Amino acid sequence: MLGKLFKHEFKATARTQLPLILAAIVVTLLMIFLIAVQQALPEHTPIHTIISILSGFLAIFYILGIIAYIFAAHFIGVQRYYKNLFSDEGYLTLTLPVKNGFHQFVKMTVSVFWSLISLIVTCLSVISIFFVGIGEVIGPVELWQRATAYLPPAEVIGMLLLAVITVLIVEIYFFALAYFCIALGQTFSQKHKVAAAFIAYIVITTALQIVTLILMGTGAVLFDDALTRLLNNEIPPFLALSIFLLISDAFSLALGGAMFGATNYLTHHKLNLE
Repeated sequence: MLGKLFKHEFKATARTQLPLILAAIVVTLLMIFLIAVQQALPEHTPIHTIISILSGFLAIFYILGIIAYIFAAHFIGVQRYYKNLFSDEGYLTLTLPVKNGFHQFVKMTVSVFWSLISLIVTCLSVISIFFVGIGEVIGPVELWQRATAYLPPAEVIGMLLLAVITVLIVEIYFFALAYFCIALGQTFSQKHKVAAAFIAYIVITTALQIVTLILMGTGAVLFDDALTRLLNNEIPPFLALSIFLLISDAFSLALGGAMFGATNYLTHHKLNLE
């Protein structure tokens, strides 16, 4: 049954996610085409001026479109979770012989997948435009050679893996927080679930930011000697960055897991579809 849930969720989300990806590709190709034409035409000609103006306008829409695409890719995952479990569709969803936690797990996994795809597509799009517009962009091979000139290859690979893991955990944490706010909000209001969820999000994120600042301030005091050594280059920056990211990832993963469990409890014991 879990496999069927994944199959249905991927099909349902693909109907909206794939057109977004296609639109991003089309706009990227159009940008590349205009930049290539602009570079091929002689300067100080009417056609070159027109192409330059079109490229400038398209660049503005491109930046706004890329931001909107990333937002939409994340919003769809949150919106489907709310619609499938907390709207009228919830009556049908809950008739399936599957525990609420499985619904939550499937939707979160698929949402994280599409959100990562949106980030990958965005990165490839930006890199492609830069390669066309700026001929001296550093390629992957040269970038690797420069990085390994300052750090051992193992540390470079470790930093890349840690960056990928961090992005993955950030995405998991985002959806865990969003789902928890939805589940929590619907317990406070029957008619204004979305507004209650938004208020819960504001309150929770504000509280977490305050706690984070307190922890960072406490850590700066407790580890003042280590911070001084870092600023004096006595501690390798890679080691300090790795420790910071590992601690941050562990905290986000633990908090996200707690929110996942709390969401599962609320949807199982406090679900209100009226």
